[in-house]
Amino acid sequence: NYTDPAINTSNNNDPRIGFSTESIDNIDPGKCIAYRITATNRANINIDNFVMKDVLQQKGVSNAIVTSVLTNPSSASADYASD
Repeated sequence: NYTDPAINTSNNNDPRIGFSTESIDNIDPGKCIAYRITATNRANINIDNFVMKDVLQQKGVSNAIVTSVLTNPSSASADYASD
């Protein structure tokens, strides 16, 4: 549950128990890493047609040893801003 306050705490220093900006070491291949991306417009002009794209790894491409599996997002598309 990505909206659980227990994993969305500020100043979390352990990425193994929730969202964190700390690095993750010694992760076994095949383990899932959940992450959150927050995009903020700090410019003094509007940004139109912004697309954020995250490509999943594929086994054998760029030294990847597993193929990532896309899971359902934690929120519905209607929950995101459309402006």
